[in-house]
Amino acid sequence: MSKVDYFTFRMFRPMNIAEPFENIHRYLLSKLSHIGAPFGLKGIDFSDLKLPYAEQQIPNVRYTHPDTPKVTQDYEYSHRVDYGRNEDNYFSGVDRILYRFRRNYKQVDFYDVVYTHFPQVIEIFQPRLGEHYYALYSMYYEEGYRPGESPTLGEDGSPISIVPAYNDLRARGITPNGRNNIYTLSPACYWDGDLCQTALGYDRDEVIRRLAGKVPDVHPLADGVYIIFNDNPLLSFDDFLAIQHTFKPILGLQ
Repeated sequence: MSKVDYFTFRMFRPMNIAEPFENIHRYLLSKLSHIGAPFGLKGIDFSDLKLPYAEQQIPNVRYTHPDTPKVTQDYEYSHRVDYGRNEDNYFSGVDRILYRFRRNYKQVDFYDVVYTHFPQVIEIFQPRLGEHYYALYSMYYEEGYRPGESPTLGEDGSPISIVPAYNDLRARGITPNGRNNIYTLSPACYWDGDLCQTALGYDRDEVIRRLAGKVPDVHPLADGVYIIFNDNPLLSFDDFLAIQHTFKPILGLQ
């Protein structure tokens, strides 16, 4: 269960209710037409592409580039509706892009993805958060157990966290890894300028100052910062924990 078979790269951008998602998608297509595989759409005949439409429960569409047909590109949009609530998560009220492919897929160079392709699409989409997401590792870390161990269950039988820092945030009304918090560090990630200020209390230049020379890469991107904490495609859970234990104190994160 702990083996990582797929790589997931994802981006989230809070929706702008005044900007129709159809306009955003057309803009993305125009920009991605200049970006090649695996995350771009260069060379594809757009007249044959399906488009997301308002009648869908969640407007979405999936593309693949013919040069890397086993890399999926998922584009999802929120309906432009004001529900009168202030969202603090990435589950609703956001537009998102998700890329996924098998770790052993030979037609994709992992290092090219991390160092070139992912930053390219971040600069186009300009999300609040972008990350190379390890779902299982994140769950183990946030709930407080290791691969092969059983999670702690609550009264309703669902897993609960036994991590004091994680539970302290929730007790104070803060959503861990929500729109205003950084709790789990992904091996490669992007934080926009506002997320840096809100979650860290300082700007991207200070992020770069704190991490320069300590990580494989950290540099300005769009209005935020792109960080590679670890570029090993065979990242173990212990490597993932080392990212948290080493760099969260440097960044001043709980």
